Amino acid sequence: MSESNRGISPIVALHNENGVIVRTDIDNGIYPEDGSIMRGGEIVHRIYECDGSAALQEFVNTHVWDEALDEWLTVDRRPNYHSFWDRSASPAKWTWDLEVIKNEIRAQRDMKLFHTDWAMLPDAPISAEKRQQYIDYRQALRDITDTVDLTVVDSVDKVIWPEEV
Repeated sequence: MSESNRGISPIVALHNENGVIVRTDIDNGIYPEDGSIMRGGEIVHRIYECDGSAALQEFVNTHVWDEALDEWLTVDRRPNYHSFWDRSASPAKWTWDLEVIKNEIRAQRDMKLFHTDWAMLPDAPISAEKRQQYIDYRQALRDITDTVDLTVVDSVDKVIWPEEV
């Protein structure tokens, strides 16, 4: 029985040149045929295997388009949203740039520092002991990109931040 006869409406997947799905949409008739290249460079291929949003999310994280085979390949789960499918690796695998993750950690760290800037003002209404706690906390924040284990931490969500003052 063909996919179209099973009553499952296809989902349009737009993927990059490495086959990684960058976004999905309902097939509402506005998308061109499979294999077409959209204005932003994404390539159109429909997904027939998913029924429901949870199944679609799982599909997005575990499939890449293989142009040579003209089909979706099941691959290891994408470890984080910084990952790209490295076809040049043997075997092909997910990989990511650690500097991108470090930059995200720095950005979140900078926000945490910003929220404690007031405590460093000479007339801040805190005790000397509390001021020292803020100084220590802020130093721990500054050290975070040197102390975080990026073999374990592959996203900002997994960073163990110093305890806030």
